[in-house]
Amino acid sequence: MKEILNQIQPDIVISTGTSEKNFLPYLSVSSHPVFIREIHSNKNYRSLHAQSVFDKLLAILGDFIDYRIHLKKYDRTVVLTKEDKVVHWGKNTEVDVCVIPNPIISFGSKKASLINKKVIAVGRLAFPKNFSSLISAWKYVIERHADWTLEIWGEGELRTELEEQIRNNQLTNNIFLKGYTYDIFSPLYEASIFTLTSLFEGLPLVIIEAMSCGVPVVSYACPCGPQDIIADGHDGFLVPVNNEKVLADRICRLIEDKELRKEMGKAARLKAEQYDIKNIIPMWMELFNQLINEKRK
Repeated sequence: MKEILNQIQPDIVISTGTSEKNFLPYLSVSSHPVFIREIHSNKNYRSLHAQSVFDKLLAILGDFIDYRIHLKKYDRTVVLTKEDKVVHWGKNTEVDVCVIPNPIISFGSKKASLINKKVIAVGRLAFPKNFSSLISAWKYVIERHADWTLEIWGEGELRTELEEQIRNNQLTNNIFLKGYTYDIFSPLYEASIFTLTSLFEGLPLVIIEAMSCGVPVVSYACPCGPQDIIADGHDGFLVPVNNEKVLADRICRLIEDKELRKEMGKAARLKAEQYDIKNIIPMWMELFNQLINEKRK
């Protein structure tokens, strides 16, 4: 790595958070570049993923080494959400943190009609995505709207467990695990509501992709991302994490009010434009210019 950097003589070097994050700013590079660290999840991602006591101890150690030692060597740290910066980094004066969200590369080319009796969710069938909570919430939805269906797009290690939960709750005619797709926009165009029930995120781009199709979103207000993206009651709904009755109620409100669906969908599409890549690139360019100018002083 050192040899390559000395060959290309960069002005700026960015770590995206894999193994290079531990040694990159310690390298002796003759061009004296600015070093930027980008964190693609929220600050507490290690502890949030940890489920056993041993994993939690490893998370504490990993956070200490990463954030208290290595991160101080970077000229700037970029996080994805204002929530992450304020809640998790606000009192840390040793690290210079700014916010630049990830962009969406593909923007919905058309608007969903919002007329189909279909709600969709997208994500890995894994612990962080918390689809078991969504399945539990759907029992309350079909008490009021038995003709509506839920599609969950994605694959993962919990498929068998989720299939069993669906069967045990007599929801096989209402919930469908659709598997993996390379074209997420096709199901989004067919949806009338999108829902996200994650326990934690970095910045859930799938929410923005749904909004770019004009689909209103009902999401758990998990750390981090949904609260940055969604203005509750305007372009979607935010729900306390694991409050399945409130989640079902917000979904039912959108089911029962076609005009509200349309209004929220329109507002959601406008919000998604903020995350179009053409609007995110200038944020990076401004940061690059600022850091280079600071280095030259």
